[in-house]
Amino acid sequence: MLTLLTAVNEITVCHKIAAVAAVAASSYLLGSICFAIIVTYIFTKEDIRKKGSGNAGTANVFRSVGPVAGILTGIFDFLKGVLAVYIGYNLFELVGFERYTGGTFAALLVLIGHLYPIFFKYRGGKGVMTMAGILIILNYKVFLTLAVVYILTFLIWRITSVSGLISSALLPVVNAVICIIEDKYWINTTVFFTISAALIFYAHRENIKRLREGRENKLKVKKQDK
Repeated sequence: MLTLLTAVNEITVCHKIAAVAAVAASSYLLGSICFAIIVTYIFTKEDIRKKGSGNAGTANVFRSVGPVAGILTGIFDFLKGVLAVYIGYNLFELVGFERYTGGTFAALLVLIGHLYPIFFKYRGGKGVMTMAGILIILNYKVFLTLAVVYILTFLIWRITSVSGLISSALLPVVNAVICIIEDKYWINTTVFFTISAALIFYAHRENIKRLREGRENKLKVKKQDK
């Protein structure tokens, strides 16, 4: 009987380890699918990293390829974040782990994959749209608050990097405030969002340099080629 119980426990532990590994691998690999590169190649047969700002992200696709390609890129990057969180939720819950922990774990890995995609020599996007997809599932109230911040700052400055940086800087603060108001535990999620904001800021380091020098361009959408 003792041997049987030990075997069951070992299987359970193995399942939990497998679930963690599966979430980590699937989320990172999902993040590594760089839709800016794929969509741009479909539309132009060129590498987006050799066009415009050189960034494999939604804003550069808008500028360098056109609105249709830009919208498609943004949607796909957003959905990456959504799908990864759902994968984390379900696999962690399946083996008895806390559901939200699985979501945040998957979110971090998909964000890292987006920023440093293994399929594209670790040169990815800036993470803003993928983070938006993550947020709408993890905490839609934080998402809605920061969406308003992003839109307002974009209307003022017309610079996507400024909107992304301000929204990212406010991410852990807004999360903490909303969780405290709702009497929810906020420390773990705020730590996660702080790490995420730091990763996004690091990805924007060239943008920050151009902003300091007054060289960062406003968003001007290229007319879509027919």
